[in-house]
Amino acid sequence: MSTSVSRKVWRVLKKGFLRAIVYGAIAAVALAIALPFWFGFALRMTLPDELITFESYSRSGYGRFILEGVSLESPQATVAIDKLEAYSPLVWPMGSISRVGRSPLCEYWVR
Repeated sequence: MSTSVSRKVWRVLKKGFLRAIVYGAIAAVALAIALPFWFGFALRMTLPDELITFESYSRSGYGRFILEGVSLESPQATVAIDKLEAYSPLVWPMGSISRVGRSPLCEYWVR
């Protein structure tokens, strides 16, 4: 009797574990698809305000994003960039394979 109970418990656990993996994968794909829409908010929340600030975030499709009015301040130097265009995190893993996603494009540097 104990072996049949343990088999039933094992089936339930296995089924729940597989569901958790499938739901987790679906959630990861949904977050990746929606990345261009929430990435600007995440940048604003995670970057330290006393070091890096930017006025606006816009997306340029799924592969690129644009930051305008970027300011980087440290005790040694202050850098202001009018427009910074870079590849989105969805493209970053490809940078190790190809030349894509390696460096951002900065326009109108102000010192």
